[in-house]
Amino acid sequence: MFELNNWMEDINYCKWVGVKCDDSNNVVELLLEFPIIPRFLDTRIGQLKTLQKFTLIGGNKLPNNLMSTSLFQLENLRELFITSTGLTGKIPNTFDKMTSLKTLRLTNNRQLSDPIPDSIAKTSLEILVYAMQNITGVIPDFIGNSPTLQQSLIMLDLSSNLYTGGIPDSIMNLKNLKTLSVAFNLLSGEFPSIITSKFAKSLVFLDLNSNNFSGIIPPSIVQCENLKTINLESNSFTGQIPAELSKLQLFDLLLSDNKLSGEIPATIGDIKLNRLRLAINGLTGLIPNGICQQKYSFCDLHTNQFTSVPASCSVCTL
Repeated sequence: MFELNNWMEDINYCKWVGVKCDDSNNVVELLLEFPIIPRFLDTRIGQLKTLQKFTLIGGNKLPNNLMSTSLFQLENLRELFITSTGLTGKIPNTFDKMTSLKTLRLTNNRQLSDPIPDSIAKTSLEILVYAMQNITGVIPDFIGNSPTLQQSLIMLDLSSNLYTGGIPDSIMNLKNLKTLSVAFNLLSGEFPSIITSKFAKSLVFLDLNSNNFSGIIPPSIVQCENLKTINLESNSFTGQIPAELSKLQLFDLLLSDNKLSGEIPATIGDIKLNRLRLAINGLTGLIPNGICQQKYSFCDLHTNQFTSVPASCSVCTL
């Protein structure tokens, strides 16, 4: 074991803060959170061949060579989480050597802004989160074209980057995908037709919030029969809210800050939602009584052009 600040060499390393061992005293988990950061965080991490989970949170004074160490070649590593660091350099393109990796979360490492390494296509990741990384360009096709990811990936979060273009059609190949978030990017175009294709039957959480998408919200979105959360806020969607949404067992319907028009379909008031946000649109007509009779945790309808509001609708912000 290598030397660490605040870790006492006269104490069994399995009792050190942030270290978890198995029954054979092999290190299987390592949690390094600022200010408990190793004095020497370098290639020696790669000597922990039994490591299954590595988490690094915070720290601006970290060795840049961490990004070129054998950490990114550990065959038994199942979970890798690096967030809110000042790390610079490039993420090694060696994920094909990480044959056990199931979860990769790289978030808020603003100086690691290079594109996603294409060796990720050779993994069997279940969770891929590459968020708040300042990545530019387009969402890569190799994610959806990877034969292994097509079977394994259930969560894809590319939010808070600088991606442009649209959502590639190849994403439809991810037949087991449950969560798709591309919020807070610069994406554009009409509502992605792939989201209403047959692949989307597995989709539970859809977040396109804060992009430049436009056009109508297609009624065919109900083909995503397992959807629980739809977040299309802060885009430029037009047209009416599809009445067909009532066919889904939604938990959250978030459509604020668009250019939607027409009346709220009465059937929306029949959905047992947790959150309903339709504020800052051009909605007109009556607010359905059913909405005012629901027990939302949050309901926001302000800044629209309603002609009539039920006498008692205290559940919503108007």
